[in-house]
Amino acid sequence: LHRVDRRQRQMCIRDSYKGGHQSTTEHFIAALKENKNILADENITYLPIENDTFTHIFKAAKAIRNGKNIADTRNDFLKQLTDIKSIDKLLIIDNRVIGQEHRLFEKELFQPRNRGILNQIEAIFSDFNIRIFIETRSFTSLIPSYYSDTVFYNKASNYDDFIAQINIEDLQWSSLIERSQGRGTRLPATIWQYEDYPYIWRDVIGAITGVEKYQDLNAPAENLDL
Repeated sequence: LHRVDRRQRQMCIRDSYKGGHQSTTEHFIAALKENKNILADENITYLPIENDTFTHIFKAAKAIRNGKNIADTRNDFLKQLTDIKSIDKLLIIDNRVIGQEHRLFEKELFQPRNRGILNQIEAIFSDFNIRIFIETRSFTSLIPSYYSDTVFYNKASNYDDFIAQINIEDLQWSSLIERSQGRGTRLPATIWQYEDYPYIWRDVIGAITGVEKYQDLNAPAENLDL
């Protein structure tokens, strides 16, 4: 969430995953569309997930590394994505912040290393306050879910083989949160549990967007069938 107002600027990153987390992300996006008038009233807009923001992020971060002025690079970056003169807040949604699907189930990559993209975002918005948002999942359902996927991709024949191939500590959400925050930077993080999302989705959207009347938001009920 990028606040263009220079008096109080911040950027927030919404992380998503696949499976159940993909369902909540789809509901999140549907809720934004359903309530676009409420968001517009508070000058909040968002980029659809199909926008190729990663390419622009990579190019902008590379330009900064090559010595280009940060403020000019950031303005060019934003102009490529939206009309920054007409909004106060810009919400960028991209599920690849958390990692790509083909990397999810490799050894020690159950929670992908996402510091690369976050470092690039920090470089572009170096004088902004950045907050990350992470949805976790109950550990008791997380492991069977991972095992089911490894079976689907023919990477494990039975549960014992699956357990033998992994370091169980790598499945802890605390590992992902710690890596996401980064060493020495300690980015503030807002975290909720996937199983709770159907009951607190308004609070989640309110926390991420900052919309004032978040308890008045509506969304398609069928998308909450996780």
